[in-house]
Amino acid sequence: MTKPYVLTDDLSLEFAGLVSANPDALNALTDASSAIENSLKKFFPIVERISAEKIHGFLSDKVSQSALPVISLAGIIPSDGTKVVSVEASRTVKLLKKDGYFEFVDNGILPRNSSLPAVADQFNNCVSFINQQGQRRVNLLDDVVFSGDTVLDYVDRIERRGLSVDTVIANVVIGGAVKKLESRSIKIDADYIYDDVEDEVCMRDFIVGTPGGGRNLMTKRGEYVAVPYLYPFANVDRWASVNPEQAIEFSKDCLQASLDLWSRLAPETKFGDLDKPVFKFDSNARITDTLDQMIRERKYAGFANTL
Repeated sequence: MTKPYVLTDDLSLEFAGLVSANPDALNALTDASSAIENSLKKFFPIVERISAEKIHGFLSDKVSQSALPVISLAGIIPSDGTKVVSVEASRTVKLLKKDGYFEFVDNGILPRNSSLPAVADQFNNCVSFINQQGQRRVNLLDDVVFSGDTVLDYVDRIERRGLSVDTVIANVVIGGAVKKLESRSIKIDADYIYDDVEDEVCMRDFIVGTPGGGRNLMTKRGEYVAVPYLYPFANVDRWASVNPEQAIEFSKDCLQASLDLWSRLAPETKFGDLDKPVFKFDSNARITDTLDQMIRERKYAGFANTL
């Protein structure tokens, strides 16, 4: 049976701040998402794209219906001071350097950006919030649960603080994660459950400069930069299941979609204007100029793992 490649299309949610100021923004975001979807369709027979409306609508409805407090791991459902308290953390990577080359290695679960409290402090804040409501059980919310390992790490952190997780709410859950959660007697409430997939990737990870996009890389100075899921930044076959022969064309398509989007959204924006820098880019350079130069110089031709 052919497995789908699943895209959660969160671009309009991530770029919400620009949408209200630019009447063409929604069309530009839709076109960028369609470009990424169509590129993947060259290589995968089934590509399923889940819209921002479905993502946000499902999670919002589940929060409103929840009889228990909710700990949100998804940035699109922030703390509301009444029912939802959020943990802003994610898996990060660091650079392992050797002989002038580097590779990305796992650096554990850390705050989503350097201005946030430590993850332990964020969980302690969650416990205080939930205790104030007289509850000992909570629901845990995320947009995607893939392997289940990260969510179970959060479950362990919650249980060590004397609470228990009743239900995991998510837009997308993959089969292996279902079994892991059920083995811990945790219920699952998901919009989409897949037995297996080629991969599941958020659209924000393919568009350079998207707020919240890319994998978090912690620098030596303790700062965060974003690493997009395309050449020359990262190894696309490892991060997005696109094999090396196809990754060059796909990365070119991602760079072109990124250029087209920024040209329509905010063409004067510099990398330094972004909330989080992008790996290996000059903060004083305009995004559109840099992306155009990268395409002309065929920077998408491979993973540039040099320092």
